[in-house]
Amino acid sequence: PKPKPQHPSSSIQPQIHQIPIIQVQPISNPVKPPIQPPAITQQFNPQFLAQIPPDQQNQYIGEFLYAKISTIDEPDAGKITGMLLELDIVELINLLKDDQLLNRKTCEAQRVLREAATQQQPISFNTTWKKSDFERIGRLGRGAFGTIWHMKEKASSREVAVKEMDYYTQEENEDGDKAYLVLEYCSKGDLRKYINNMKELGVEISTEKAYEMIGQIASSLDQLHAIDIIHADLKPENVLLVEGFKVKLADFGLARQLQIGRNYTTKHGGTFLYQGPELLRIKKIEVVVTRLIQTPASDIWAFGVMIFELLTQRHPFFDNRV
Repeated sequence: PKPKPQHPSSSIQPQIHQIPIIQVQPISNPVKPPIQPPAITQQFNPQFLAQIPPDQQNQYIGEFLYAKISTIDEPDAGKITGMLLELDIVELINLLKDDQLLNRKTCEAQRVLREAATQQQPISFNTTWKKSDFERIGRLGRGAFGTIWHMKEKASSREVAVKEMDYYTQEENEDGDKAYLVLEYCSKGDLRKYINNMKELGVEISTEKAYEMIGQIASSLDQLHAIDIIHADLKPENVLLVEGFKVKLADFGLARQLQIGRNYTTKHGGTFLYQGPELLRIKKIEVVVTRLIQTPASDIWAFGVMIFELLTQRHPFFDNRV
């Protein structure tokens, strides 16, 4: 008789044990993993885990986890689910019980995926640009630290925004050296321009577009807060629009990362019209102004004011009709 075929080398065995129960599709493949989400009427039951074999527990949890993550990030739900299933069983149960914790873990997984994609496709950045490499098209605006110009790179004809920084000291002014930041050009302007254009034309934003734009701002803000960063100066001028009216948050000059157990204090507090009530209670002791405490709630207040302006084309509080 023929000898039986030998099993693969023992060096392959660890790879066999590491094969996940859920088959994760590549990011670029829009097809969902083969595991179907549980029926809406079915609720996750931690006690049921004790009644099924240990090797099937991850699959049971994975079905509910995938269903929840699909509502947050449907394109990458399969890959994120596979990453989170590497956590221990207690952490997985806590994720299904706490939506806020699940959102935070999902944001962390999204960041890992983005970093991995960046490493696979390195971004080339030109560090040898000179001022003469650009053709000035026009002025876009002015901020607290300098003037922003609309320019075109001559070699590629790519349009960019270039921030020309002001001189900070007299010595810098005498040297004649300036710093420039080359930034993405957002061709549709900012949210303030969009609101003013609607007002001039006598039209209102459609329900569908309002839902889309508000959702994008909320999603961007949620990702910042998930990693304990507050923008601290949200206003229509700092929400930029690109083709298709996709939203980009801009001007992180006042943004800060919160430290665990500590509040972020500042003497700025962002733009007056978008400060929350707690930031407007400025108490003066002799000449010293008490520092203002900012939290993620400060961003959420400013976000609410922007939503009101987008829908009504006026400020909710500082308006002659109020």
